[in-house]
Amino acid sequence: MNGQCYHFQQGSCRYGVACRFLHSAPPSDRQRRHSDRRSLGWPPAEEQGACSGTRNWSASEANISEVSEKTWSLRVMSYNVLADALAFEHAQDLYRDVHRSLLDFNNRIAKISMEVQQLMPDVLSLQEVDRPDDFVYNLSKLGYQYDYVERTGDKTDGCACFWNAAKLRCRDSKMINFADIGLRDNVAQILVLEDAESEGQRVVIANTHILFNPKRGDIKVAQIRIILEAVHDMRQQYGGTVPCMFMGDLNLTPDSALYSFIATGQLDCLSQDPRNMSGQQESRSSQQFSMRRRSYAPQASRNVRTAVHPEFVAPPPGLTRGGFDLRNLKPDCDPLGPSGRSVITGPALLVEENRALATPALLNSSGVAAATPALQYQGTPARAPQWAPPVLPPNSSSCQLPQHTPQRMLQNTQRFGSGRGRVGMDLEQLAIAHTREVYNPTTALEPILRHPLQLQSAYMEVTGVEPAFTSSHLRFHGTVDYIWYTPEAGNVTVVPRRVLDPPLDCANTGLPTANCPSDHVCIVCDFALMYKASPSA
Repeated sequence: MNGQCYHFQQGSCRYGVACRFLHSAPPSDRQRRHSDRRSLGWPPAEEQGACSGTRNWSASEANISEVSEKTWSLRVMSYNVLADALAFEHAQDLYRDVHRSLLDFNNRIAKISMEVQQLMPDVLSLQEVDRPDDFVYNLSKLGYQYDYVERTGDKTDGCACFWNAAKLRCRDSKMINFADIGLRDNVAQILVLEDAESEGQRVVIANTHILFNPKRGDIKVAQIRIILEAVHDMRQQYGGTVPCMFMGDLNLTPDSALYSFIATGQLDCLSQDPRNMSGQQESRSSQQFSMRRRSYAPQASRNVRTAVHPEFVAPPPGLTRGGFDLRNLKPDCDPLGPSGRSVITGPALLVEENRALATPALLNSSGVAAATPALQYQGTPARAPQWAPPVLPPNSSSCQLPQHTPQRMLQNTQRFGSGRGRVGMDLEQLAIAHTREVYNPTTALEPILRHPLQLQSAYMEVTGVEPAFTSSHLRFHGTVDYIWYTPEAGNVTVVPRRVLDPPLDCANTGLPTANCPSDHVCIVCDFALMYKASPSA
């Protein structure tokens, strides 16, 4: 008679019922604590957590019956579905308390498809889709058509947008591959969807998954601005009066500078440290972020070296001429240097150096130099923003600043340095933040970054706050997924009627669970697009 299976007692027998040893004795409590969690995954899946998955709707008090001639209703959903490859890649650091059956893709996609079937959104934006054929197979049965964009690099997931073919049809689409302009391997998709039964009712949908790295706020804000500018351009192609919606996993929190940038349309790059712009909290110790042990608190800043983007092209000649180094400048100004001429420090030095680079023949009547190769970055035009601040007239004071340059630039030139003392972006990060799809040699690196859309958050508008959380695992618990929309577009008014609240009983269990198949929860909003009568009618 065969003896007891040692591996079963340790909780890690890989042969299961086919094992030739006995599996009659369950592992003791002590053995459970020291077992191999990769294959054991205690507690059992059916008992893990107390998350019921029950969710409630929060409705808006807005009354739309009296102000519109025609109303078009749309239900929009955004969902980071957790890529199959990433689920097991991070099984030990993010999901080590999750039963391995809950990470199995076949189990998860069945539950995701069930969620979609219960909610039946008109527009479904998915992120981290690395097995698109499985989603297409399941969702096509529900009447959805789709558009898919895969990331570049070594990651195999991407973004997918599905729409209800019985109600909508795709009129136009565009894909943004950020690797083409040196902004990592993220992608975005922009679609123009229109009513399948009537003409003139359209909406622009943007779906994306923004870079995760919390320390690269310069890349994050560049990605967001490029998407919003592309949405604006797509909108202009259809008369400039089409409502727009921007959604996805944006990897930023509601109290962050990037959130404010989307909501207000501008960002002061000189007052924001790119390492803290997204508001994300990341710790090397999972216990500090375990929801069962303690609350989340910002960690003390560490001495982290400023990363230089691999595609960044070095600043142009002239910014460090004459022995001046931007990282060693001091805010004071000595009227006379060793050579008897004025010595300029801080941003005024940049102005003076660029004026010295411009030959008199290239100065116009105002003393402002035209764009010349000496004032531009060298490299691929699509990846090479230009440093071209306005040049002072020859007869102006050497320490005078351009009108658009904040006075505090002189008082805080240490911001161009690196290390803990830096407050805002340095020149390299500012250049990355100004990256555009099409290189414009006349664009200057202004400290204020802007985007062209007026956006509101659907959840903020309906409930007055963002969701309590949209993502939860051992190292993070918070809100990073959003649905933004343009409230006014010509004769169209967009009103969010109600939003789906997160399952609050999952707040202390972490995700995924038996009822929540991803480490994110889907966010859903019912919109009413109200078409007013035209003035000529």
